[in-house]
Amino acid sequence: MGNLATMYWFFSIAVAAIAGALLMVTMSAIFGRGEELPPVSAGLAKQRHWDYIHNSEITSQSIGDVAFSQSLRGYTPAEVDAYLERVAQRVSQLEEELGKYKEVS
Repeated sequence: MGNLATMYWFFSIAVAAIAGALLMVTMSAIFGRGEELPPVSAGLAKQRHWDYIHNSEITSQSIGDVAFSQSLRGYTPAEVDAYLERVAQRVSQLEEELGKYKEVS
């Protein structure tokens, strides 16, 4: 009788864990992370979104205004990586320009 009770509790905990995991995945897919972002799924909207991330001028204002699409576990990594690479290039350019001004003065 002891083995049956142990097996029952183990099975109950496993079912509860699976149900909880499925509920969490479903809720995060439906509601996201609570942020209101327009869907960028396909077509012209997606192309414009990628053009903005890859080609927009980088300023302190644009860094604060950029929005990334959301994936199941957060933001879409490819978009974030592409934008961070562009920001790093721009900061590098500004550092070079600052270095030139420091040499002159």
